[in-house]
Amino acid sequence: MQVEAANVQGRNLILETLSQYSALMVLKHNFSQTKVDQFLTLQQEEHDTGQKKSEIVEVPLYLVEDDDHLYHNKGAIVMYKLQELIGEDSVNFTLQSFIVDWNTQTGRVKKNVDRYPISRDLLSYILGCTPIDLRTEVLKLFTEV
Repeated sequence: MQVEAANVQGRNLILETLSQYSALMVLKHNFSQTKVDQFLTLQQEEHDTGQKKSEIVEVPLYLVEDDDHLYHNKGAIVMYKLQELIGEDSVNFTLQSFIVDWNTQTGRVKKNVDRYPISRDLLSYILGCTPIDLRTEVLKLFTEV
C-alpha cells in the first residue's frame, strides 16, 4: 500500500514523533498503566490546546512540519494506538527495519536514492508490517485529521 506524495514532507514524524514514542515506551515499561494513561491524557489536552491556538488548519500526522502539538502530542497518541493495534514487537521490528535500511554514515538511504527519508517512507514500512485486516485502520491514524 503506497501513501501519496505530498508537498509537505512531514519529517517531524520521523524525528519528533518517534522520540515521543520511545519516551512513552520507557514510561510503559517502568511505570503503571495509570501513569501511561495520565501521560496520554496530558498529550491529548496539550494537542487540543495547541490546536485551538494554532492559526493553521490541522493536517494529518504524516504531513506535519512545524506544529509541535501535532508531532509531539498527537504523535505520541497515534504511536501508542499503533502499538496497541499491531503489537509493540511489530512496531519495534518495523522501526528497526526502517533504521537499517535508511541509516548510513551520511544519513541517506542505501538504495541509491539521493534524499533523506520522509514520513511516507516510514509509513510504508509501518503498513508493510501491519496485518492486511488492520492496514486501513493504521493508515487512518496517520493520514486523517
